[in-house]
Amino acid sequence: NIDEIKKQIKSRRTNLELEKKRLQFRFKETPLLFDKISVQGINEGQTKYVEKIIFPHKRDSILTVEKFKPLYFRLTEDDKIKSVFPTMVLDDNGKYTLKLAVGREKDISTYFGGNFSSKPSNFGFVGLKYNFFGKTSASIYANSYFGKFYGSINVRLKLDLATGIQFSFEPFFTLNRWDYFRSLATFFEPSNPSYIIQNEIFGGAQAYIPAGNRGKLGLDFKFGITKDDYYQTEKFTRLDTSDVTNFQFITSAINYERSTLNKKQFANKGTYLNIKIRGVSGRETTQFGTTLPSAIDYKKDHSWVTAEIKYENYFKRFSKIQFGIFSNAVYSTKSFFENYDASVLSSPAFQPIPETKTIFQNEFRAHKYGAFGLRAIYVLQKNVDVRLEGYVFQPVNEFKKDANNHVVFDTKFKTPFFIASSNLVFHSPIGPVSLSLNYYDKAKDPLRVIFNFGFLIFNKRALE
Repeated sequence: NIDEIKKQIKSRRTNLELEKKRLQFRFKETPLLFDKISVQGINEGQTKYVEKIIFPHKRDSILTVEKFKPLYFRLTEDDKIKSVFPTMVLDDNGKYTLKLAVGREKDISTYFGGNFSSKPSNFGFVGLKYNFFGKTSASIYANSYFGKFYGSINVRLKLDLATGIQFSFEPFFTLNRWDYFRSLATFFEPSNPSYIIQNEIFGGAQAYIPAGNRGKLGLDFKFGITKDDYYQTEKFTRLDTSDVTNFQFITSAINYERSTLNKKQFANKGTYLNIKIRGVSGRETTQFGTTLPSAIDYKKDHSWVTAEIKYENYFKRFSKIQFGIFSNAVYSTKSFFENYDASVLSSPAFQPIPETKTIFQNEFRAHKYGAFGLRAIYVLQKNVDVRLEGYVFQPVNEFKKDANNHVVFDTKFKTPFFIASSNLVFHSPIGPVSLSLNYYDKAKDPLRVIFNFGFLIFNKRALE
């Protein structure tokens, strides 16, 4: 019926004529300039906080749409604000009044989680957050992890300052404890005595500003103490006492982080970049247990700088297969601690897959290293992935023990270490469910099968 329909059209215009007419109409538009603001849905003190963000310098300033856009996103990202709906009303002076309907978040939020595993790395998680929203925006947050493998308490206060430049300040306090097992026992089997226990207690503050819509630039300062309990021999019993290395420190870092990843764990879209430079200064104290009864307690001051970069990118998709890369490089001027075990325990670790955060591996720790990995993800269904991952880890100088169990650098350039991982992952509404087969090159037990339900995400370490 095309010919009959065309007969009913009384007039015609070319594309060029239509475009010209549209431009003529747009030239009649009143410029979108805002000189007033009206905030609805919140109280007087909260309104003043919003007004300071939208008009940070003076109330009678003129705001364009281009200037309003980042300020609007800043409001929507505030964790005390649930929603912001803007409308505008034209005034007699040719400018607009900006109306913002603001919905605030509830004052108290609770969080529950954890991880159930076929290996002895089970833990629970509970968190509590209270919002203070008035002329200033603040929140206090506390969480606790509890389990034999990992326990932690973290408390922090976040202050969002309504200034011309978005600025946040967070004092914090953290207790961490990791308990590594010698055996690879399952959840239902008894494990051998713990051979490494790491404790941390530290406090400090961090401040950061946004760097674009997806990034932030931060500074932090921490002070505290780490305590490592370990044995320098595999021949120990429950009656033996461990060697203990304490490190009392102060540290500061500058950090840039940007993320567009779509998931907190097992992401399959987006990019992640983290660049960090950290300076550390402190005193090591090593006390020896019953396995080395004649050794004399040891003290030494240490200072070093560590630079690290991490990059993750899911860059190419063919049908249902998504490809990605992961890279990590570290350069540290850290000196050795008293013995091999203490030195390795305090060194940077390469941990590209979730299980590596729950096991201690000497092979994948070094002061200087480069690492690279490839990831292929096949999407079986909307929330079900099959992941194949492979990584190469190249230390610049590998750690070696001498006859006295002190650490020395192996100056020969060694062949790299490898990690391979295959995973079947279901992204459930309350957390990922995964069945993994992992391979660790040159390890005593290279192949490991593990089931996890939940997130393997922890509070930050003292020197992280």
